[in-house]
This record gives sequence, structure tokens and C-alpha cells, in this order.
Amino acid sequence: MIRKKIKVFGCGIIMAAMLVSCAAEQSLREYEKGVLAYQAGNFTEATTYFEAALQKNPDKAEYYLYYGYTLMELGRYDEAQAQFEKAMLDKEIAAVRDNTKRAYRGAGIAAYYRGDLQQAMIYLHLAYQMEELPELNADILAYTQQIELERVNSYLNMGSIAKAQELCDSFEKMYGSDNATLWLAKGSIAVTQKEYSEAAKYYEQALLFGSDTIETRIAIVANWSMAMQQETMAEADKTVAEGRVQEVVTTLRTMSPTNSKEQRDMGLLFYLVGEFEAAKSLLQPLYDEGEAELGVQLAQIAIANKQYPEAVPLLQEIADRRLKEDASCEEECFQAAFCAAKAGELAVAENYCTQGRWQAEDAGKSLQRWERLSLYISSQQGEYEEAYEELEAYVEAYLTPDSGDWEAYARELQYLEYRLD
Repeated sequence: MIRKKIKVFGCGIIMAAMLVSCAAEQSLREYEKGVLAYQAGNFTEATTYFEAALQKNPDKAEYYLYYGYTLMELGRYDEAQAQFEKAMLDKEIAAVRDNTKRAYRGAGIAAYYRGDLQQAMIYLHLAYQMEELPELNADILAYTQQIELERVNSYLNMGSIAKAQELCDSFEKMYGSDNATLWLAKGSIAVTQKEYSEAAKYYEQALLFGSDTIETRIAIVANWSMAMQQETMAEADKTVAEGRVQEVVTTLRTMSPTNSKEQRDMGLLFYLVGEFEAAKSLLQPLYDEGEAELGVQLAQIAIANKQYPEAVPLLQEIADRRLKEDASCEEECFQAAFCAAKAGELAVAENYCTQGRWQAEDAGKSLQRWERLSLYISSQQGEYEEAYEELEAYVEAYLTPDSGDWEAYARELQYLEYRLD
């Protein structure tokens, strides 16, 4: 009797082992599919495979790592950091330590992209300290230097030039002068101090050490573009800056982004300098992958190209999101209403016109543009009597016979009178 029980118990162990083995094989197959999808650039598809692999086998650090990389490509940095943190193990086994270093690096990069520079520095420092995988150190160091540059810019934005200079000096002592980041930092300080000729020299040095990087060129164009907006910049300096920007942008057109961060930054840069088609080609795929905040730029590109039907859903999404958050969105509502009216979607236009007008009233702002927009919508809807009354009230409230628009509005009143007759 005892022997039978032992035999049955032994069979149970064997069955359990077979089930575990089967689950492990299934998870490996899902993982391999995920890797192939990731390598093909199909990141949304890849996430489904990695999730399935982890559900069947949640003990594989490699699965968390690849899942984290995939989420970063989709701009989901909070989730990516969480996956990398699950792969951090404190074990003195070579393969485990390799994966832990990769996890520290991944978590640091994810924290950097979501704006937590302090946490990013902690993880990147932990990764750099590990002796394993020395081939990763150059990349880790590059991110560390980029964070230092952003700290310099942060001090400059707060008006603390002395602190920025102190950090820059410390950076040079630590890393030397043969890196683009140092010269970008020096250039930022020079621009803030309105020493534009010095800034130009520093940016030339940055290009010397970072000629093959998209990030260096983007930083230079962004800094020069901000400098050119300053009223104190002399015309001669502005001409030089415009020439430098054009040179760098021309080179950027020949370069291809290697990750979603570079793709986003390049798209935003092209948008900044008015190269809308190039910007759209880079930003649209990221928006389609779920980066909703890029709808702002895509909407403005559509408006600039007078593609109002294309702009409407983008602006609706932005306005609805801000309305849901109870945030001010008068401008978003105005643009949504205007584009919808231009696209002939008059019910949509009327809805956002009403929403935006309420926001303007609550803020105590002028209602002039809202009344003019409401008049346009009424006219487009064929509601000529309402349009006539609105136009009469508008002229009485905002115009005098001396106004430049007086004659145009008088003709419009005559037109509406004719339609009413």
C-alpha cells in the first residue's frame, strides 16, 4: 500500500515536470516570435509575444529585457523601466550579472526619457560600475554626459549661469574636452550670455567630436533657433546663425534615425524649421504607434497645408483630452471649431465653438474671435437670419466707420440682407 502511494506520488512529480517543461517551451517560442517582430520594427506586435512569454514563464530576465526595449521604442517609458527593474538580480552568476547590467542601463535610459534625471543617473552609474559587458560602457557614458548637458541647460533656464558654468567645468575635469557634450554645454552658456561668435566656435567643436550623431546636430539647431528669437541678437549674428542652421539641417536630411527618440527629435526639429513634409514623415508613424502628444504638431502641419479635414480628428483628440482633464483648452477648441467649419463638419464646429466660448467667458477674455467664428458657422449652415443678427451685434460691438474692416463687414451685411429677402 505504501509502495503504491509512493508510485502515484512519483507519477505526479513527473507530470508536473512535463507541464513545466511544456510551458517553458511555449514561452520560448513566444519570446522568439517577439524578438523577430522587434527586429522587424513591429513593436506593437512584439509586445503581445513578450507578454505571452512572460505569462508562461515569468522567471526569465531576458524576456523582461526585450519587453522593456520594445516598450521604449513605443515611448512607454514608465512601463519599460518597470520591466527592466524586474530583471535586476543580485546573484554572482556571470549570465545573471550580464543581464543585470543590461537592466540597469535600460532602466537608466527609460528614466532619462521620462524626465527623471536623478533616477537615470543612479541606474546608469550602477551599470557603469559593473565590470561585465565593457562594450556597453561607451553608450552608458554617452547618456550620462547627455544628462549633464541637460542639467547645464536647466540651470540656464533658471537664470543661474554661474551654476551652469561650474557644472560645465566639473564636467570637463571628469570627461576631458574631446566630447561633443562639453562643447554643446559651452555653446548653450555662450548663447545665454549673448556671446554668439563664441557660441559658433563651440558648436564647431561639438560637430568635430559628434559629427556622426543626430543628437549633436539637433541640439545645435535647437539652440541657434532659440537664439534667433531673441530681440537682442544683431542682424549679422542672426544671418550667421541662419546659415549654420541650414547647413546642419541639410546634413540631417541625409541621416536616418536609429531609434524612436532620434526619430521624434528629428521630426520636431524639422517642424521647428518649417520643413513640414519631412516632419510629418517622421512624426506620423510615432503618432500611429500611440504617441498622442505628437498630434499637436501634426495638426499644425495639416492647418499650414490647408488640409482641414485631416486636422479635425487630431484637434478633437487634443481638445477632448484637455476637457476631460479639466484643463484650459480655449485655443485647442478654437482651432478644432475653425478647421471643422472649413471642412464642412458644422455640427462639430458648433460644439467646439460653444466649448471654447465658455472657456473664454470664464477666463474673462474677449469674445470677439468667438463671435466672428459663430457668425461664419451660422452662415455656412444657411442660418442667414441668425448670421445677420450675429453680424449686426459684432459690428456694433467691435467696429467703427474708421475701422479697416468696416467696408468688408458692411458688404457682408448687404449680402445677408439679400439672402434673407
